Amino acid sequence: MAWKKGVFYFDETKITDAMNQLSRWYDVEIVYKGDVPDTYFYGEISRKKSLSAVLAILEEGGVKFKIDKTTGTNKLIVY
Repeated sequence: MAWKKGVFYFDETKITDAMNQLSRWYDVEIVYKGDVPDTYFYGEISRKKSLSAVLAILEEGGVKFKIDKTTGTNKLIVY
């Protein structure tokens, strides 16, 4: 139902599952540097927000992100 409401809905959502949603919506490739953090997300975020705004909210969970556009494809690096 979240897609009908225009939101990302996270309820004990693993970071890998959340990143897969962002990857599809914002057309970015997800790259993990080092071990994948054992992080879960909770809440709703509007799909109208920019990727950087969504990442700023998710960073409050202690995960760091970087966007890399140098290779011709957009990559979201999670570390």
